[in-house]
Amino acid sequence: MTKHQIIYTSCKRGIDGINDGQQVYSYDKNFKKSKDEEVKRLFTYQLPSLEAGVVMTEEIASKMPSSFSYKMLADNMCSITQNTYLGRDYMGSTGRFGNHLSHSIICGNEDLKLYPSELYGSHVLRKSMPYDEVNNPEKPDYLPEPILERGNIVDIDRVISFLESGENLEYYKKMVYAALKFEKDKKRIVICDGKENIIMWIAAIHYSLPLEIAKAVNFTTYEFDPELSSSQICGVKSKGTKYNYNEYISSGRYYVFDFLNFQMSDINPDHDFFNFIDTAISFSYDSLVDFHKFISEKTKYKNLNEEYCSGYYLYELLLDGIEDFDENKFNEARVFSEKYATDDLNEEVVGKLISETDIIGNFNNEFALTIIRYMLQFNEKISKEDKEILKEMIVQRIISLFDDESIEEDSFIDLYNSIDKIAQAIDMSIIEEMVNMKNRESLVNVIEEGISKWKIDFLIENLSKNIKEKKLSTEDLFADKSIGYIYIPIIKSMYSTSRQNGNKAVKTILDKFEFNSLYLLTMTLNIEIVLDEIGLEDSDKKQLWDHFNHLTSKNPIEDISLINSFLNKYNRYEEMYYLYQYRIANEKDLKEIRKIFIDTLEGWFSKSKDYEKDFALKVVATYVKAHKEKLDSLAKEEKDKYVKELFSIFIERKIKDEYADFLIEHISKGIALEKSSPENKKLIMEMLKYQHEINSKKIDGKLLLFYIAILLEEKVKIENIMETIRLYGDEEGAKLEKVGEKLSFSYFKWIVPEILRRKPKSHEWESIYGLFTMSKKSQEDFFEYCNQEYLEKIKQSNTYKELSEFLKFMFENGDSKDIKNAGKVFCKLNKKDLEDMDKKMKRYYKDDKDLLEDWEEVREVAESTSSVIQSISGIFKRRK
Repeated sequence: MTKHQIIYTSCKRGIDGINDGQQVYSYDKNFKKSKDEEVKRLFTYQLPSLEAGVVMTEEIASKMPSSFSYKMLADNMCSITQNTYLGRDYMGSTGRFGNHLSHSIICGNEDLKLYPSELYGSHVLRKSMPYDEVNNPEKPDYLPEPILERGNIVDIDRVISFLESGENLEYYKKMVYAALKFEKDKKRIVICDGKENIIMWIAAIHYSLPLEIAKAVNFTTYEFDPELSSSQICGVKSKGTKYNYNEYISSGRYYVFDFLNFQMSDINPDHDFFNFIDTAISFSYDSLVDFHKFISEKTKYKNLNEEYCSGYYLYELLLDGIEDFDENKFNEARVFSEKYATDDLNEEVVGKLISETDIIGNFNNEFALTIIRYMLQFNEKISKEDKEILKEMIVQRIISLFDDESIEEDSFIDLYNSIDKIAQAIDMSIIEEMVNMKNRESLVNVIEEGISKWKIDFLIENLSKNIKEKKLSTEDLFADKSIGYIYIPIIKSMYSTSRQNGNKAVKTILDKFEFNSLYLLTMTLNIEIVLDEIGLEDSDKKQLWDHFNHLTSKNPIEDISLINSFLNKYNRYEEMYYLYQYRIANEKDLKEIRKIFIDTLEGWFSKSKDYEKDFALKVVATYVKAHKEKLDSLAKEEKDKYVKELFSIFIERKIKDEYADFLIEHISKGIALEKSSPENKKLIMEMLKYQHEINSKKIDGKLLLFYIAILLEEKVKIENIMETIRLYGDEEGAKLEKVGEKLSFSYFKWIVPEILRRKPKSHEWESIYGLFTMSKKSQEDFFEYCNQEYLEKIKQSNTYKELSEFLKFMFENGDSKDIKNAGKVFCKLNKKDLEDMDKKMKRYYKDDKDLLEDWEEVREVAESTSSVIQSISGIFKRRK
């Protein structure tokens, strides 16, 4: 505890001096700052100037104003000073005028437990000193430590009584307002009134404040020159001082309350706080005391300013609730709370607000959001139960935005984003809270009543955004789950407006899930169920799946595999096929198409036999269509490979398809009409088998030529070959005229040796010949090649009998040109061999005049051709 006192006056001997005069008379023994300038300034007193011609007298001196002042000193010390004009100095009646007594109490802030004005009139402050005390030549004793005792003039009851008089209460509110504005405006309050009234005004201002704050407001009941005063509130005399109400008011540097001249500064305390203190003074000062306790005990507010009024709003909020507040009032309370409220007070206020969520729910968006933002500042202090209430408030606010038909899109989005930012502060997902069991029915009701399309789009966007950010499982999107469920009323709502709007909404929803194939598939299946419930046509469902396929068709194979696995799990084979079909239809590169096809053929058919059973033919047919359209885009080697692969699939799966004719034709073109390799022979036999057993078609063209050659190679009897060709081949036989001269010759080179090994009779040659349809040129080539083969055989061994059978067949089926051609072949025999040959032929043909004639023509051509050749040969020899 620190309490001191010091007296300054005119005396014969002061405690620190050796001379007489105006000086420090004494102080308490423990006071160490008697010589501090700050303390010395407390002794300052200037009496009012006397009117011209007036001389100071004892009577006049007794009427000079005393100054009761209070101020805060350095080191958190308080001073209460009584300055009293005494008139003559210590010498008494013989002394000079000009002496004043200054008695100051200086104490620690914690020691001053009274309002400073309550010490006014206290006996602890001396206003006079006896003659023998100040005229004593001995050094005075130290003063005792003062005891702070209340005076008998100022207390709350007297002040209230004073304020209830006339219009004092109205002036009082203005004075309090002026005191609150001092920090901002730096305008002193100047009060000109009767001596006892001035202290009442000052006390009234102090009583409007908690003690600790009031102690920060300096005052003096009399100031000669307020301009130089360190006091915030100055009492003045209207005469003999620097105070002039006209100048003070017009300067605008003071708040003037001159009750003697009825002159006041214009000031209007327009705040509910002043209605509060009006009521408190008029009816119950205890309510003001409660407010003081609130400020002192629950806030950190210390410096007097206009925020004091805002503190009242916070007090009112806690006391009476939010119902009568508007946004401006709340913002004042909020700002005060954020700056000064203790943690306990903030918790208390938040608890109060949470208890009034129903009321807050009726406020406009901006106001409600301001309240919510305020509460969320103290998130860590809010209990789990209260957080749930707060979440509910946020959700209902969002749902009300969806229900607000008047709100524009930009305003809606701005508000939503503001609320979302608030929600993030408590790790709250607005979307998740809106769709949970507790809130979703409210949202569903709003949606079903009908909301703007842009709101639907906004909801779809944020639903999908939440799913993506939270990385929810596909099960969370099922229609029986919270977030999956909410899509149902969205879709139904849009279809209720129009089919077109419904289809657009479906596409919008699917588009949002393009980033995740399983999300997309799950949502597509959900929507399909909704479309069934609505009773829409199959075309709408087709659009749904078409859009799904559009979004997924270009996905990586891993994604496609996931989709197919899911569809396969639930036996959705038709959708598996549609996806496959869409992917192929929208792929330009046959190589990529093949990959899709093979993946289905070798992968999914092996995993699902039911899928294979129901859709194998369609899967192949779809690939066949693309194969037809895009095969020519491949290089020859790849083209051949793709054709053979597809044909092998036809064979393996016993698929009957018209495209097989093209495949067989293409493969056949790639096989030369000559003795086949084992590989080609196998391929030829597969084609034959396919055409006969699967395609149920007659064998014709090049394939029939292959077949005949192979049968001949395998030494099948001629009659059996004929029967086989009759059953399975073209009725017109193998058409050699279509293969060209070069290929015909290659073919003859393959089959003729096989025929000759059989040593056929002429009638067998007839049968063999009947296997083919030949052009005249093909026939000529055939006959010529046979004759050449026989020529070689004759050179090696006696085969005239076999030749005679062939020539008989040729004579009967050929013409003169063929006969001549035969002669040209045999001209290569030497003369002896030709003669031997002639003898044999004549013997074989002796009984058939026509045959003999034909042979004679052959021989003649052979001989004549041989002579010409020999002549030409001789010419060349002579030239050499």
